[in-house]
Amino acid sequence: MTLLQKLRPHCTLLGLVAFCALSVFPQLSAQNPKPLMTDVCQNELHQRQQNALWASQVERRTAGHVYRELEIDTVDSPVRRLLSVDGHQPSPSEQKQDDDRLRGLRENQKVRLTLKKNREAEENKVDDLLRVIPDIFLFQDQGKQGNLERLISS
Repeated sequence: MTLLQKLRPHCTLLGLVAFCALSVFPQLSAQNPKPLMTDVCQNELHQRQQNALWASQVERRTAGHVYRELEIDTVDSPVRRLLSVDGHQPSPSEQKQDDDRLRGLRENQKVRLTLKKNREAEENKVDDLLRVIPDIFLFQDQGKQGNLERLISS
């Protein structure tokens, strides 16, 4: 498996980091964008160490269906609650299935422990990726866009 194939799942993270670079450090010049990206990645690593919990709505596409879920971060792992399927309220059977899944999660400590271990492993991968992004990608200054710097990676 090539490095790019390994990084593919984290492309969203790279986009987020680039966005942060554009919005967090607008006063810096990107004539040499590597220090800027290093600062952004270090800032993101620092924020991740704060262990702030969050909630958001996410959209997941699986088997030809679009699932909208409320995702709430907990100290163990994110927990999802089904909000809609294909733009409609979940059917009674879909709602029961989701309720049963959440009940099982609440009652099964072994499953929660497995989720927590998986989350920690994934978090470590993301942290490792943030540490190397400034070194494995070449960023080019694309000039200012309003009061923000525009960078592209190659």
